[in-house]
Amino acid sequence: MHTELKQMTDAAALAAAQALDRSKTAMSKANAAGAAVINGSKFADAGGSTVAFVYADTYANLTAGTYLDPTKEADHMKAAWVQATTNPGTVNGMIIQVLGGSPTMTTVVQSTAASHSVACEVQPLFMCLPQGGTTLKKGQQVIVKSQPGSSWGAGNFGLLDPPYTGLNAAQKATMIKKNLASSDPDSCYINKLSVAQGEVAGPVREGLNARMDIFDNNPDAVVKVAPGPINFKGVQELRNSGSRAVHRRRPRFARPLPQCRHRAGSR
Repeated sequence: MHTELKQMTDAAALAAAQALDRSKTAMSKANAAGAAVINGSKFADAGGSTVAFVYADTYANLTAGTYLDPTKEADHMKAAWVQATTNPGTVNGMIIQVLGGSPTMTTVVQSTAASHSVACEVQPLFMCLPQGGTTLKKGQQVIVKSQPGSSWGAGNFGLLDPPYTGLNAAQKATMIKKNLASSDPDSCYINKLSVAQGEVAGPVREGLNARMDIFDNNPDAVVKVAPGPINFKGVQELRNSGSRAVHRRRPRFARPLPQCRHRAGSR
């Protein structure tokens, strides 16, 4: 009976955790998802088929009994940990009574699960949603601009701190430069993002130029990575000669693109 109830709470806790979407009704959705996978106990003679759920924002608060309030929308959006607990399941021991044991045995089972948001191999960049709506569609173009300081507004973009602890300002700048230079940075953001503060124009220029296979006069070794897939290279035949030369198309960072105009009928 204990094994059966443990499997039940494991499934319920996992289903509930998967439904925690940080919305204003997250715990209600999780309760419904967890209840949907609960089956009646086959081995318990009484109880054991009801599961109660409690939620917390951290594992420490969950174990301490500091649970989130399901009547508060703000608490729904914090829910990350869930604990599923059965009501007492009782079984009557027929054979054990012959040996002098208790006629009934009771157990309560708990299972804990968590929901985490993970983003891997992404650039250390963020963008505030532009004005005029909170939903972006595929292919939609928006105007974005940088914003100095920490007063971020609609349409602003900026940099993210590396997802590592214990780094000083210079180490953070180096890591930002390395991640911008790579097409698939070897780092993952888990649950939390922090905005990079301070002047980082130099590392940004070096990182993006390295991605274009353009290195500074004294390039940092950590940014000497293969150029990104947007860097096109090929072989070009030289006019009036049988030799060939490597042709590179490498746009320089921060250089404005030429204006292209087209008139009907022109070629």
